[in-house]
Amino acid sequence: MDGHVSLNHHFPGLLTPVSPTSNSGFGTQMTNTPIVLAWIDPSSGQAVISQRQTSRYAMPQVVSNPDRVAKALQYKTSSTSSQTSLSFEIPSDTGSSNLIWAYSSVAPSTPSNPGSNIVQHDDMGTMQLPLDGNSSGGDDDAEVPLTNYQRMIVAHAIIMATAFLFVLPFGAIFVRLTRTWISGRFWFATHWIFQWGLAGALITLGFALAVNVIQQQGKEHFSSTHKVRNRLNGH
Repeated sequence: MDGHVSLNHHFPGLLTPVSPTSNSGFGTQMTNTPIVLAWIDPSSGQAVISQRQTSRYAMPQVVSNPDRVAKALQYKTSSTSSQTSLSFEIPSDTGSSNLIWAYSSVAPSTPSNPGSNIVQHDDMGTMQLPLDGNSSGGDDDAEVPLTNYQRMIVAHAIIMATAFLFVLPFGAIFVRLTRTWISGRFWFATHWIFQWGLAGALITLGFALAVNVIQQQGKEHFSSTHKVRNRLNGH
């Protein structure tokens, strides 16, 4: 470690008197990334630092002895009706580092406690952080790469939509239009291939992706209306 890097997060004024939560991770995604959380304790007006890490998309757990200890820069910490500012420094190497940032407008449940529970972030992004110059990226128009969790959700949606909106209807329409002039054995075999061979395989794959992503998050299956409805519909 050759020095320290300082990060300063600014947030616009909020309509409710809460302390936003800043989240900086040194990596490209939430999982298996050292995370530095920061917020202001209203009772003292001081910035609170909480270093955490998680192996799945769930509440990050406190790391009691992190490899690199972050220190709040209290003289740069401020909160007004128009802006909240949170700053910290952490030992760094030279070169550059990938940084993933996030924030929530909801204060931790116990702001004075670094191990307090937090809620899911409102927004997030990534940036490249040169450790010997100015950082780049991080604006609102920057393209944020999808996480593995998000890619699986997108794949689930595309696969299920393809099966139910295209493959299944085509298999039914094909039979309706061709069974009067094509031999029964041929149109039935084609119908079976579309309905069971193609659509069945796609639905099974889409369902497996959904189960896998819920398990990665450590959440319960069939805990929402969408999940229950799809289960009752057989997919």
